[in-house]
Amino acid sequence: MQHKLWEVFKHPAPTQGLKWGVQFPHGIMSYRTKRHATEIAQASKILRLKGKKYYVDPVNGDDSNSGLSPSQAVKTLAAGQALVVDGHNDVLMILGNADKPLVPKERTP
Repeated sequence: MQHKLWEVFKHPAPTQGLKWGVQFPHGIMSYRTKRHATEIAQASKILRLKGKKYYVDPVNGDDSNSGLSPSQAVKTLAAGQALVVDGHNDVLMILGNADKPLVPKERTP
């Protein structure tokens, strides 16, 4: 079943306790509670009006990419941080899974 963008819906077959879904332009994201799903959907509606979304993918990304889509994700958090502009409401979307956590390196003064 196709849902409207930003629509919150109850999964017909929930897995791993993820009972609620939200339809995003890139696909469906799943959440444990309706409240959490609703808050994410509302925040996403606001964020899509301003700023750019940049993507970081530590497995498949390349720091020479634009970072403007999941298929053009940069590889490192540092490269992603270099793309966002302070005050423009830009967002860094981190792609990955629990097997490969993304941990930033400590900055040295």
